[in-house]
Amino acid sequence: MSVLGKRVRIHREAHGLSQEDLAKKVGVKQATIDKIERGLTVRTRFLPEIAAALYVKPQDLINPRTEFPIPGPQPVNLETDILPAGNREHGDLPVYASAQGGPGEMLITYDPIDYVTRPEPLASVRDGYAMYVVGDSMSPAFEQGDLIMVNPHVPYRPTDDVAIFKKVNGESAAIVKRLVRATADQWTLMQFTPAKTFSLSRKEWPQCHVIVGKYSRR
Repeated sequence: MSVLGKRVRIHREAHGLSQEDLAKKVGVKQATIDKIERGLTVRTRFLPEIAAALYVKPQDLINPRTEFPIPGPQPVNLETDILPAGNREHGDLPVYASAQGGPGEMLITYDPIDYVTRPEPLASVRDGYAMYVVGDSMSPAFEQGDLIMVNPHVPYRPTDDVAIFKKVNGESAAIVKRLVRATADQWTLMQFTPAKTFSLSRKEWPQCHVIVGKYSRR
C-alpha cells in the first residue's frame, strides 16, 4: 500500500466515511478512491479535493517525511485554541478547573489550579492535562468531582471516552461523553445518566481529546 493510499484510508475511516461517502465529497467515482487506497493509483489530480474532504493538507497525504497528522477537522494547539500550556518546567500534570456552563457543559479555566502526579499513559505526552468532572451525565464511569486525565494528541476511536470542546464568548466549554462515531460533519456521542445518544456539529465543537484515565474523588 502506498503512503497516499494508507493515509487516505486511515483518515477516511477516522471520519466515519465510506469510500462512497468520500467519493461524493470529492466528486469522483468510488472506484477512484478504492484504487488510491489499494495503491493502484499513487498520483492523482484530485489530491487537493481529497485533502480538503479529510481536513488535512495535501502534503500530509503524500510526503512520508511529514509527521502523521491526527485525524480531525482542526489541528490541536492548546496554547491558543483551547487551554494554556501551563508551567512547562513543572514535572507534573496541570489541572484545569471546571465550572457548570450550559446544559451538560463545563467551562474550563485558563490557568492551572493544581498539579498532580503524571500517570503512565501521559508520562511523555506533551500538553497532557487533567480537569474535574462537573455533573453526573457519565455516571458511573465518571462521577462529579472525579479528575480525568486527557491526551489531546492520541487519535480518537469509537467507544473512547472523550472531551469535546468549543469556544463560547472567548471561553472554552467542554462536555465529557463516550464517542459512538465521527463523520466529517458531526460527532455522535453517548451519555449514561439519563441514557441517550445524540449528535453535535463538528463546526461548533471542533476538537476531540481522548480521556486516558481518572483519579476518583472517593
